[in-house]
Amino acid sequence: MGSNSILLVEDDPDVRALLEHILLAEGYRVDVAATAMHATSLLDANSYGVVLTDGVLPDGNGVDIADKAKARGMPALIVTGYALRFAKEDLARHGFLRKPLRARELLDAVARHLKM
Repeated sequence: MGSNSILLVEDDPDVRALLEHILLAEGYRVDVAATAMHATSLLDANSYGVVLTDGVLPDGNGVDIADKAKARGMPALIVTGYALRFAKEDLARHGFLRKPLRARELLDAVARHLKM
């Protein structure tokens, strides 16, 4: 895929649609997953410039997804409203944004992570 591609892992359909819209409007190629299982299958089959993952998923958590991405050489960013549920080290290892977030905040963070 390439450095302009993003894997967006978000279980809330409204949040997923909004984040996808923001990223597509900036010219990114975006694959989406609503579960950790689907995200893992996409990570196994593709390479992404950055992986954006929700912290809490119905079948796992964003730290596990971020760890898998990192093990495959892809930077990851955890986007969550539940930052206090995670160890500081886990969030710091990948970087994170707290929901709710502004579009510019998301785009700036993606640009930084794409340069990693």
